[in-house]
Amino acid sequence: MNKKQRKPVSYLQYAGMASQWIILLLAAVYLGRWIDARVHVKQPLFIWLLPLLALTGLLVKLIRDTSKK
Repeated sequence: MNKKQRKPVSYLQYAGMASQWIILLLAAVYLGRWIDARVHVKQPLFIWLLPLLALTGLLVKLIRDTSKK
């Protein structure tokens, strides 16, 4: 394969991943805050739990997407 025929590195793919991370984390924080307000808990439980679960899921997805097949 010539150098001209190589696939260029897709920076848009990584920009898409970054935007997914930001949007999902913001949504998880907002949702956690909303649930904490509805349940009336003294400690902010869901505002910590939901973003941590989202991060875990995102890391698993990142590893699967970037690992060699």
